[in-house]
Amino acid sequence: MKIDIDPAHLQEFSFDPRETVKNEVSGEEKKDFSTLLSQGLEKLNASLNRADEMAAGLASGREVDVPETMIAITKADISFKLFLQIRNKALSAYEEIMRLQV
Repeated sequence: MKIDIDPAHLQEFSFDPRETVKNEVSGEEKKDFSTLLSQGLEKLNASLNRADEMAAGLASGREVDVPETMIAITKADISFKLFLQIRNKALSAYEEIMRLQV
């Protein structure tokens, strides 16, 4: 079984440092890490809720497109795993900084 992953879906959680530079130069409000993290969590939550609603509809016998349901569940799973890895990397970086001797 082959699962095709849409690269555009993964770009929702990507961070482009050049975007911040453009914002600083143009004078627009720049996005900090906490804002990006919060927006990412909102998108992740929406993705998980959509997958849950589609799965519940499938389980309850409503007429739901099975492939679309499986795609939504897979996207939610991949998004969750990606966000979990981001959290793990951030936590690892924090722990490493705390171990530094001043």
